[in-house]
Amino acid sequence: MNQLGVLAAAFVLSLLAALGAAAQLADHYWYGEDFSLFVVPITVFAAVSVAAFGVAGGYVGGASGLRNVALGLAALALALTLLPGLVGAIARRSTNPDVVLRAHDRLVATAFLLPVLIAILIQWGLVRRGWLRARGRDHATTWPWITFIVACVAVLNPLGLAIFGAAFSQSVTDWFRGLWLTVALGIVAVLLPIGLLEWRIRSRRLRAREQRCG
Repeated sequence: MNQLGVLAAAFVLSLLAALGAAAQLADHYWYGEDFSLFVVPITVFAAVSVAAFGVAGGYVGGASGLRNVALGLAALALALTLLPGLVGAIARRSTNPDVVLRAHDRLVATAFLLPVLIAILIQWGLVRRGWLRARGRDHATTWPWITFIVACVAVLNPLGLAIFGAAFSQSVTDWFRGLWLTVALGIVAVLLPIGLLEWRIRSRRLRAREQRCG
């Protein structure tokens, strides 16, 4: 697959994943009424990020350069959510008073930031793989992709969002807030060692392959 094909596939897959995450967050926070508010900003950011990967691919000398681009894009996404302008602009497009009144609330920022971070991660993985394959290099990675997908599925669904939302909010009127916190920490306690185990296995396999090739 040529570079344009890789970039197109990365854009489409990352955008679908990001919008899927945004839809789940909008449904959880605002019963799905304001999902459309996030379509344009997420799509624009996904297009800008894949363009950045495309440009960088022609200049970087190694896969570490693409990783640095991904880190830079993640920092940019975080900076945008910390600035009141973007969050306020998204909220002002809504006719839902609940969103407008919470224009600077973390919920609007989360519904933008988390999906674009997912998009950046997917684009980085696909572009890196295509970049290395085009140069005849080994595209294996130590990143725990399986655990990442499982974590997204476990959290970005109605039940997962309800549990983690209640765990972090710790409302004094919620009699089960201690239970939700325990369940949320239990999920993290399961996913974290699984991710570390997957990273460990991938690292050992990568070292073994490098020794055989060397």
